[in-house]
Amino acid sequence: MNGPQFLTAGGCGDVFVLQGRDGRPYVVKRLREYSDPEARRMFAREVRILAMSVHPGLVPVVHHRLDVLRPFYVMPYFS
Repeated sequence: MNGPQFLTAGGCGDVFVLQGRDGRPYVVKRLREYSDPEARRMFAREVRILAMSVHPGLVPVVHHRLDVLRPFYVMPYFS
């Protein structure tokens, strides 16, 4: 896999798949640049809820950053 590959777009973010340093594929959901404060608040809430959730039926959040221009979170990719 060479660089991020676009998967889909949602209401306020874009989703990509990329290869991690460990060679495994990951999904990155990234908030669109210049999203309004309400979208940023809702995205942060989504990340916090997903990061706290542990269940065999849920894909875990393995990394996230909310303190950047384009907040994002990372999850393992399952096809």
